[in-house]
Amino acid sequence: MTVSKFFFDTSAWLCYFGESSNKVKEIVEEDGQIYTSALSLLELKRKLKKKKVSDVEQKKLLEFLSTRTVWINVNLEIAAKSSEFENLHTVDSIIYASCLITESTLITLDNDFRGLKNVVIINE
Repeated sequence: MTVSKFFFDTSAWLCYFGESSNKVKEIVEEDGQIYTSALSLLELKRKLKKKKVSDVEQKKLLEFLSTRTVWINVNLEIAAKSSEFENLHTVDSIIYASCLITESTLITLDNDFRGLKNVVIINE
């Protein structure tokens, strides 16, 4: 049996924690593997803080993430691969390179990834 492998962009987690789409919820609730770039932690924390989400609630969300995703750190292979995607912002190129290296499907709401292979763009 093949396990589905997904790579969540920050926007997908924000969608899940906010008013999530059915597609994002389905992916999180199924048995597939979810990867997330460690850089998304930075983006998530900044956006939750900007939305004035309490520290207690942020902690709960991050604890959930720790049980549901595998955090992918930036390494030399990812950094080198990300240099190939000049049309993406730096963090996005690292996330996309991480997706390709983990051989997963990127789940995002970000149209900057449109037209790239292994990408599913969720429209809320």
